[in-house]
Amino acid sequence: MPNKRMHSKLIPCYPRRLLNRTFFIIGVAGVVLQWGAIGYAHWQGFAISFHWWFHWLAPLLCVLWGTVPALQLQPETKSR
Repeated sequence: MPNKRMHSKLIPCYPRRLLNRTFFIIGVAGVVLQWGAIGYAHWQGFAISFHWWFHWLAPLLCVLWGTVPALQLQPETKSR
């Protein structure tokens, strides 16, 4: 019987544990929203004055917390 746990073949680093998956999804949503804000500002013809590290730090940390084994709050089990 196949494993019923959620695992994506499209995203090889997609976490299986709930907390790690939540961090990953929130981080990816944050990165997508940041790119959307930059695209909208460019489309409207004005520049966003921001420091990249300040606006991108939280979403990127969430993605890292969800995918990098050394940073995960819930260690992933080894796949068989």
